[in-house]
Amino acid sequence: MSLKLKQIHIMNFLMKNVSMQKILIGVGGLTIILLIDIFLWEAGIIREGLPDLTLSHLLRSLIIGLSVFMIVWGCLRTKHEILLIEPNGKQRQIFSITGFQCLSIIILCLFFFNSYLFNVVSVEDSLLEWSSFLAWFSGCIVLLITLIKLNKDYYPKKTTRLFLFGFVVVFFILSMEEISWFQRILPLKYDESLFRRNLQGEINIHNFATNFSEVIFYFGSFLLLVVLPFICILFCNQYKSYSWYAFIPRPFIIIIGAFACAYNYDMWNIIFMQIAFWGTLIILGIILKLSHKRRDRLLALVAAIILVVSQVSFLLNGHNFIFNIYVITEYKEFLIAVSALLYAIDVSSILKNGTVKDRQSN
Repeated sequence: MSLKLKQIHIMNFLMKNVSMQKILIGVGGLTIILLIDIFLWEAGIIREGLPDLTLSHLLRSLIIGLSVFMIVWGCLRTKHEILLIEPNGKQRQIFSITGFQCLSIIILCLFFFNSYLFNVVSVEDSLLEWSSFLAWFSGCIVLLITLIKLNKDYYPKKTTRLFLFGFVVVFFILSMEEISWFQRILPLKYDESLFRRNLQGEINIHNFATNFSEVIFYFGSFLLLVVLPFICILFCNQYKSYSWYAFIPRPFIIIIGAFACAYNYDMWNIIFMQIAFWGTLIILGIILKLSHKRRDRLLALVAAIILVVSQVSFLLNGHNFIFNIYVITEYKEFLIAVSALLYAIDVSSILKNGTVKDRQSN
């Protein structure tokens, strides 16, 4: 297909399936907020610290939410039916969602009724950090075993092998970054001059630009775990036979990836974190409206309630962060890591059971 024909095809697709007017209104609203942050309030793009809950910033949050709503609404020009739980691995999907909901409720109860323990388990080299490491490393092992097994049992497509190998590398690096490549555990010697610009003087990459790397990681997780599967529900049905489609997170991952988007306190003022929160809440609302399964609607409703209650609770009870206001980021990273592990297990199951064909059975 020539470039000109591809362009015509894309334009026809967009005109049929999305409302560019609504999307542009939403993007315009977010752009205005961004310009106000930079030039009027001189706060910059990344502004950490105590959450600003003044009237002007509450209005700012409302505008961000409405702008995100316009963007999502613009993607719903055509009617869609959303199936949250697919037939392949149905019990595992339901168990994963309900388990994550219970985990979020437990964390919230810990925050309110034992704030000291809530803070203790999140300090450096504590239970939470090592749990995040184990989740990333376990995901790495699951995908590596899958790659080896597929190569042994049959010769998979090059795309499948490349994606699997890429994810193995990413999961391994993220697991090692979580514990600074065993620096604090093993007597490692390293050239200190190479890490003099590191914020904590550690053997890791993310602390060379901690704030930026955190925003990229958190917002990127939102895009991959929540936005990407939602977009594929709307627009990617014709690609289900492609080998790369097996690596697109299935719809149930949206619910699992949603909870981390509510763990904001010191980063609440950052526009990208609010986009993630409002975007997740709106997508859950869309699932609640468009799903024809009562079970799916109930799971989405419970997730939305937990999302709102968690975010509001954290914002209004900052005094429960005993050690420092950055404690909550460890919980956010833990939930993202466990979400990634469940994603890895699901991808492994799909590939072992016949690649993407199983996803077409719905």
